[in-house]
Amino acid sequence: MLGAWLSQPVFLCGWIPEKCPKTAKCAAGVFNVCQLERLMAHELNDTYPVRPPSICALLAQAIDSAGDAILIIDANDRVVWANRAFARLSGFQPHEVIGEHCATLRAQTSPADCYSALRHSQPSHMGTWQRELCSVRRDGTTYIADEIVTPLWDQGGKLTHFVAVLHDVTRSKEALQKERLLASQDMLTGLAGRARVTELLTSAIAEAQQSGRILSVLFVDLDGFKKINDSHGHSVGDAVLKAVASRLQSVIRCSDTVARFGGDEFVILLPTVASRRVARRIGMHAVDQLSQPFAVGIGRHSLSASVGLAFFPEHGRSSESLLNSADEAMYRAKRQGGSQFQVADLAAEPMHHGRFREISAVEHSADLNGSHTDERGNPGTLVGG
Repeated sequence: MLGAWLSQPVFLCGWIPEKCPKTAKCAAGVFNVCQLERLMAHELNDTYPVRPPSICALLAQAIDSAGDAILIIDANDRVVWANRAFARLSGFQPHEVIGEHCATLRAQTSPADCYSALRHSQPSHMGTWQRELCSVRRDGTTYIADEIVTPLWDQGGKLTHFVAVLHDVTRSKEALQKERLLASQDMLTGLAGRARVTELLTSAIAEAQQSGRILSVLFVDLDGFKKINDSHGHSVGDAVLKAVASRLQSVIRCSDTVARFGGDEFVILLPTVASRRVARRIGMHAVDQLSQPFAVGIGRHSLSASVGLAFFPEHGRSSESLLNSADEAMYRAKRQGGSQFQVADLAAEPMHHGRFREISAVEHSADLNGSHTDERGNPGTLVGG
């Protein structure tokens, strides 16, 4: 990134021909650009028959054309220069910010600590400040940037300027936030998502270990959903899934959680029940509710559900093992014709060992975003010095 280049001025010294005297003894970064140009020009006149263009002009063109936004700020925190990328990022043209105090750039995170820390660093240390900056564009929208601020010193060790390089990360941050939302909440049904219910299950297991309460998990898989989806289209399939979610919520208590686990699979977490009979009753109620026809649009659609139940700790001591046990019980119900409820068998060998560990390790947001599947479906840090 350009900020890393600017934070290491020693690279500029690499442009000086080897015959330049005392180059190796020069403290990196103590030269301003014009001093560097004069030093280089002295040697280049003796080395090349034709003098190259001004280094000052070359460097100015380079940073003005850079993809990252760059600001040069004086020791009084006023902007003395901005490149074109800053205009693209913020919406403010360079001439609008030159002379302005950097605090007027509407940053939602104050730069005061940044510049204060750098003022107390030493020229020989060449400290830089790295942080995530949240600021407001001219049009009122927000942008996020990774910022690197580097102090500039004169030969006497006096602080003269700061160079701030802003790398726009707004889109990547928005994409990450969307992925997290999709993982924690199913956008179609509004239920908790796979990541969220797994997190809740892990917490519930820890609490059950301390309290000795009965914890159980129900795994629900729809029978015949693929036929509805294929015959009537995804819009009908999506409507049916929403109706399924509503019916499952009607069978649980306020302390329980229903989650869409992916495709036509749902999980019901019962973090505490008075007895195993209560968990079984909820499982059978879910089967009964989902066996009733669904009125979607102008049609009525029939399907059913296979439901498996597992208890902590006898059927598993981790979220993965409990889900595997409930999944195995659900498959047993499906093999016996579906539309029924089964409790996990202690003697049964899990059919899909590791399935839930693998699922949790991959991105699955697309799978949670509709019925289009088959039936299985920081504050800144001072760096350097």
